[in-house]
Amino acid sequence: MSEQFETELDAIVGAYKAVIDQAKQQALDARTAAATFSKGWEASRNSIVLPTLTKIVATLAKKSVGASIVPLPAGNGIALHVPYPGRTDVRGHTHPQITISANPNTSRVEIKHLHAGSGVGSADDDNYTVAEITSELIEKHVLALVRDVYR
Repeated sequence: MSEQFETELDAIVGAYKAVIDQAKQQALDARTAAATFSKGWEASRNSIVLPTLTKIVATLAKKSVGASIVPLPAGNGIALHVPYPGRTDVRGHTHPQITISANPNTSRVEIKHLHAGSGVGSADDDNYTVAEITSELIEKHVLALVRDVYR
């Protein structure tokens, strides 16, 4: 084999290996980011979201508003249900609610307000980093929902 052949072959194989190594590193980085996000969300959920929602439910109960906290089916979030005033069961409609859930695909925490009369449609959907989730932010979203429900 000529030296030129070997040199070009090394360049081709080296470039291919570099692409493969880069793809492996990107996959590792993505897994690390997802794990970091999941740990951050779990900590935020347990230290900020749940305690704040629990306090909000207690405060609403003092005002004769029977709100409740419900885990979301996928296990990655929580909903705060606020029933329509004077109506305990509205068939075919869901309770107005705020959902706070982790989206591992975007590494964002999504807060959605679901309060349309038909139970579909969102007036407000926002997403935040885990670090942006605070009691004040949650309170702001709950006030917006309660304001809409009690108009």
